[in-house]
Amino acid sequence: MQALQVLFGVAKRPDLSVEQAEQLIITLYRWNTPMSERAIRLLLDLAQRPDLSIEQSIKVAENLYQCSMKKYPDSRHFASQLLQSLAQRSDLPIELFIQAVWNLYLFNPMSSEVEQFTSQLFLALAQRSDLSVEQYIQVASYLYHSSSEWSNERQFASQLFLALAQRSDLSVELFIKEVENLYDPYSSRYLITRMFPVLIQRPDLTIEQSIQIAKGLYRTKLGEEEPLATQMLLALAQRPDFSIEQSIQVFESLYRCSPTDSEERQLATQTLLALAQRSDLSIEQSIHIAQSLCQTNPVWSEGRNLGTELFLALAQRSDLPVKPFIQAVQSSYILPNGRTDTELQQFVIQLLLQVTQNRSLSTSQRLEAIAEIIAIAVTQYPVRLSVVQIALDLLQEETTKLFFDEYWVPIEPSIESEISDIPLLVKFAREEILPAKVRDEMYQALRKMVPRFGEIQIEG
Repeated sequence: MQALQVLFGVAKRPDLSVEQAEQLIITLYRWNTPMSERAIRLLLDLAQRPDLSIEQSIKVAENLYQCSMKKYPDSRHFASQLLQSLAQRSDLPIELFIQAVWNLYLFNPMSSEVEQFTSQLFLALAQRSDLSVEQYIQVASYLYHSSSEWSNERQFASQLFLALAQRSDLSVELFIKEVENLYDPYSSRYLITRMFPVLIQRPDLTIEQSIQIAKGLYRTKLGEEEPLATQMLLALAQRPDFSIEQSIQVFESLYRCSPTDSEERQLATQTLLALAQRSDLSIEQSIHIAQSLCQTNPVWSEGRNLGTELFLALAQRSDLPVKPFIQAVQSSYILPNGRTDTELQQFVIQLLLQVTQNRSLSTSQRLEAIAEIIAIAVTQYPVRLSVVQIALDLLQEETTKLFFDEYWVPIEPSIESEISDIPLLVKFAREEILPAKVRDEMYQALRKMVPRFGEIQIEG
């Protein structure tokens, strides 16, 4: 007890900085409940010091309000009055104040009194004329979250969002992010359906931003809003000034935002098919369209087959950008849940094999594709052996072991070799410039084939 008395005496010392005194008082408040009233009085005295900076006043008022919540209404009232007066000051550090008020709300989520108080503070901030558009967005978002449904504060926040949607200095990306964070199925349906159509009418929007808005509306998954997202994209699709890249973006988005078997989805697929057959496409555009066709169409569909055919044709090109091609191919044959499928992986392997066989490409480009193939565990023996031979033809003897050591992944145990594989299996099992792990895999495959050696047909 005596130690506490000493600490209380220290907390009153005039040579302590405001931060030191505040930290000590808060510590005393938390350590000793019987002495908490005395700690509150010290904090109240500290809040009334005339030499406090505005930043210090905000912090002390925040702590005083927090500590006074349960038993000390007079101190809480003083803290609330101080915060309200600070909200009107022209030299207010907005970001710091916003964070302090938001902390009050977060730390007392079940208190209707705190909810009402923080809503009032955010409302006071929102009515100031000197905030930046980013600060208005932040205040509107916090006001929306901290106010109850159908309250005047919630309605004001909604109106503020609608007004902000029309401002030319608005950061569209930030605005969409904040609006999407508002989403809950009960209270923000009306706001979102009104706001995004207003936003998309802005003449200064880029195509990318317009697509982002439509996607944002679709992502809310409110049911009624999905057709609205589709309508927005259909309107964008009618624009005659689109580049090929922009057309691809719009029709990809239209496909993903439209219901299965809908006319809009069929239109998106047909347009991508038409784009794929244009003669003025760059190779990068062709890769993008092939990727879109594969990603937006079911396996074995016309669109998916055309995408695969386009990839196969591109793999023969002498100007093929190999790294982007490989990335596009790999992302095109992944299931919607992010998992890979053995059958789909065979598409990837066959496309990469075409690249390895393209003699018009550089050695390093062909080796990139080989590295990807031998790193896929489900690569069948005929392909695996074929690319090993190509690698041996391309690599210098001193770099061969390093290459296979880095990229070789053991074949899936369930995959078996065929009689036709035996000559190359024998050759590579004896090839001393290959790493031991590669030769051993060839040897093990040969051991499994011993019972079938009688099937080998000897010529002559």
